[in-house]
Amino acid sequence: MSRALIIGAGGVAGVVIHKCCQNSEVFTDICIASRTKSKCDKFKEELQDKTKTNITTAQVNADNVPELVALMKEYKPDICINVALPYQDLHIMDACLECKVDYVDTANYEPEDTAKFEYKWQWAYRERFEKAGITALLGSGFDPGVTNVFCAYAQQYLFDEIHTIDILDCNAGDHGYAFATNFNPEINLREVSSKGRYWENGEWIETEPVSVKMVWDYPEVGPKDSYLLYHEELESLVLNIKGLKRIRFFMTFGQSYLTHMKCLENIGMLRIDEVEHKGMKIVPIEFLKTLLPDPASLGPRTVGFTNIGCVFEGLKDGKKRKTGNETIEQDSEIIELMKHSQQKNVPFVVIATPVEEVGRDHDFDWAVIDASSVQSIVQTAGRVNRHRRETIHEPNIIIPQFNYRHCKNVQQQKPKQPAFIYPGYESYSQDENYPNHDLAKLLPWQNNQLIIDARLRFDKDNCLFAKLDDREIQGFCERYFYDEGDELFSNAQVDSCLMTEQLYQTFTPLRDRQYQALYRINPNSIKEGELAIEKYVNAFNPVFKKQQQEWQDYSGDFTKPILQPAKPQAWLYLSPSQMVEQCEFYDIDIEQGCQISLSLYNDKNEIQWLYDEGFGVVKK
Repeated sequence: MSRALIIGAGGVAGVVIHKCCQNSEVFTDICIASRTKSKCDKFKEELQDKTKTNITTAQVNADNVPELVALMKEYKPDICINVALPYQDLHIMDACLECKVDYVDTANYEPEDTAKFEYKWQWAYRERFEKAGITALLGSGFDPGVTNVFCAYAQQYLFDEIHTIDILDCNAGDHGYAFATNFNPEINLREVSSKGRYWENGEWIETEPVSVKMVWDYPEVGPKDSYLLYHEELESLVLNIKGLKRIRFFMTFGQSYLTHMKCLENIGMLRIDEVEHKGMKIVPIEFLKTLLPDPASLGPRTVGFTNIGCVFEGLKDGKKRKTGNETIEQDSEIIELMKHSQQKNVPFVVIATPVEEVGRDHDFDWAVIDASSVQSIVQTAGRVNRHRRETIHEPNIIIPQFNYRHCKNVQQQKPKQPAFIYPGYESYSQDENYPNHDLAKLLPWQNNQLIIDARLRFDKDNCLFAKLDDREIQGFCERYFYDEGDELFSNAQVDSCLMTEQLYQTFTPLRDRQYQALYRINPNSIKEGELAIEKYVNAFNPVFKKQQQEWQDYSGDFTKPILQPAKPQAWLYLSPSQMVEQCEFYDIDIEQGCQISLSLYNDKNEIQWLYDEGFGVVKK
């Protein structure tokens, strides 16, 4: 049982109060204290009939140490939870020292007149709290303390040494406002607009505000722009994680938030000093706080996910370990094959799984394929050098002799288990599996390995894998698209060949070279009021006396008039001039931003294109 004094009655305090009341067996009594007692009373009124926790309220000025001391001596709390403003941290710590009350802080101290977050002021209290025999939990980290717990767990159970930590905070919720902050706007905007800091190789490195960006793929959320900030738990983790070489903190922000913040900063609304307005002195950022939505009001109207976590790299039992899927990249067969590759510089390697079959628009230089079906191999091959104009001269796809599932089955002494089950098309009957799972016998192997490039088609005469895959797909279709029996999708008119190799041979050959025409809008022509379309073509250079690629005017490939106004049903469209403006605003090269690659499928046909503002470029 414990008595907790909670100082603060804002949005974050509301979360803390609710959590305490949900754990009544731990927090039997709480006192909510703030400069504005009515805010405290509101929490009590809302919760007292929903919890077994006994709730009292009090008025206190957290800037006044004697007032804090008097309250603590009267209430006699076991612990003080500070969710007040960060300017008041030291005052509350002084009161806790005098009254010998344990102290918990969710943030860290910041001087009111300087937008700078540092630990040094609170860290100076360390010995004083030790001598007093009480605990001060400082800057307990994000959400709060969860990321610290992750780090402690990783150090205790997953690693012998942790070398790098990236703490990630993703808020993908949508509250519907053009601009709002999810906690005290004054503190939030000061924090984000301040310089970032991270620790590496024994020293703190300072960065310009939101200048370091990485894109992280968050579970249940997807890829989000994440920016490096300073956050208080970095300080304690640096001291307590063994072998640490670097630690950083990243938080997600949408472009709308950053644009609003930069605009407010540019016009002086984030200033923390006083300015005179109509004979009155005001602090701009405090005035801004009154204009923005109350963070406590955002919860009920917010939809979407949040995601927090830590990414670690380090050593376990003398070997490198990551928190991702490190099994494949440590596979001896793949490492050996890569060693013997003739490729000298591999900037981007993807260990490809059947996820590539769903049509994700990936682009990478090299692929290692854990084969499941011919289709998975072909689809992955189509994503190698997908958006590059460079001709492929070196092999860039590698397929190990045995796929991962087969190796796993052998390791677990289950060699008879099928290796190419779903999403491959191996028969579900135990008697009709592939005759073996050695890809050297199923695929046209050469020189003891299969290394192919994205230009090549499978030799269907020599590729047993393709034949068997085709047979299984056709059998599958015949079972589900047939006019006999009780099959749900029975239809005699459906040709089973639509899911077999015949489809790719006859209608859409997958690995035939497709002629691609690369066009762009000439940005100068837009500014001059005329729309000129250029094409990237081979042309003779008289200076170097050889053929080389260059941009030439090919407006004739587009029907006249070139520009088709957007239809009323187009919900999002940009005119050419707006496209240029967007490129300039987001610092995108105009020639790249106004560029499009069009697949003609047959370069002998003369195709006319139509540029529609609402729906892009379409074939006439």
